Amino acid sequence: METTPQTVRETLVKLRELPPIPVERRVAALAKLWQQVCLAPPEPTPAPFVPHFADPPLVQGRVDTSGASSRVGSGGFPWAQVRRGIKALARSAPHCSESGDFEKPGVLALILAGNTPLLAWPVLHYAVLLGIPVFIKQSRDETVWTRHFVETLAEIDPEVAALLHLDSFPGDDLRTKTLVQNADAVIAYGGDESIAALHEATPEATPFQGFGHAISIGLIGGHWDAHRFARDVLMYDQAGCLSLQTLLVAYAYGSKVGHALALALERQRERLGVKARTDAAECRIVREARDLALMEGREVLGNSDLCWSVVIHQEPCPLPAPTGFCVVHVIPYDDQKPFQWFLGEYVGKISCVGECVPGRSDWWNQALKAEGVSRICQAGTMQMPPLDWRNGNVDLRVWLLEALGDVRSA
Repeated sequence: METTPQTVRETLVKLRELPPIPVERRVAALAKLWQQVCLAPPEPTPAPFVPHFADPPLVQGRVDTSGASSRVGSGGFPWAQVRRGIKALARSAPHCSESGDFEKPGVLALILAGNTPLLAWPVLHYAVLLGIPVFIKQSRDETVWTRHFVETLAEIDPEVAALLHLDSFPGDDLRTKTLVQNADAVIAYGGDESIAALHEATPEATPFQGFGHAISIGLIGGHWDAHRFARDVLMYDQAGCLSLQTLLVAYAYGSKVGHALALALERQRERLGVKARTDAAECRIVREARDLALMEGREVLGNSDLCWSVVIHQEPCPLPAPTGFCVVHVIPYDDQKPFQWFLGEYVGKISCVGECVPGRSDWWNQALKAEGVSRICQAGTMQMPPLDWRNGNVDLRVWLLEALGDVRSA
């Protein structure tokens, strides 16, 4: 049955009327889910019809992913990569199992972006723990991995899985507006403009938490491992706020790091299931990024398949705008310059910093904390956060408890 604004409202009513499920049963179902969910990949779902555009529009040199995508309706993220992320979440699950109950929980609207596969999983984990029903609006760019969570849970306990309702329709749509206007709380992922539009459409009294555009960087002082940073670049085709876009390195290591990283990227691509780039628009963007860097006097390294590129800068500069598609910049840093100078337009928008020895530099740690960086981790794990990662410094469990009613027991 086709989803309409009326069926959105009716579904929200049905979710509110679900009978309560005992805490012990929900916890047991999640425990089994985390044991099973990384054993095998899901079956791909048929792709919905989407008009083909030979040349997707560009937004500041990047593909506008709000339109058609080469990953529409598919499990386009390699299992070798997604499995790493699932295992990281599963390892943290025993430490993130503090449950709770509401007298009468409201319904959460969860609006997803399609740039990374496991975006919804921490929210869904905590919602099930707390017995909160969720209306999940998937992105049309990614319809496999959230469904994998829900369908695996349904195999274990259908009544627990009934807390999670899956749907998919465009973000700029009356159905989305109806959803946020009638839900009891909203969590949304996407670009800054999309988040702003959703927030504006949400009633003022409805709790709203948006996660907009952010980027991540790597930091190299003395000790470093190029293969770890290569994984951070290649995971999920460098999409999402946890993808490594730029490496800041000590002056003496710039060119050496760049060349080592290039070798590591070529070696890691096979392990991570990275294939040659074939999308015409993506190839054009990568070639243009390489050509522009060469024109600006940078050293550029890259393979003929266009699946990775390294741009080596000779002098310190503010962070460049992300190109995506595994184009990574290596920039020397100068301790005499304030950290905000390097961040440039990305002040307040750094999500994660990867280091080979996290916490090694007091100067950087103080600067990172002052900038509100929510994740400082070992290189090679940037795209594999635990369930309790406080994205944007938000504790999801606490936010859900505060947003959706009084706690009866916790």
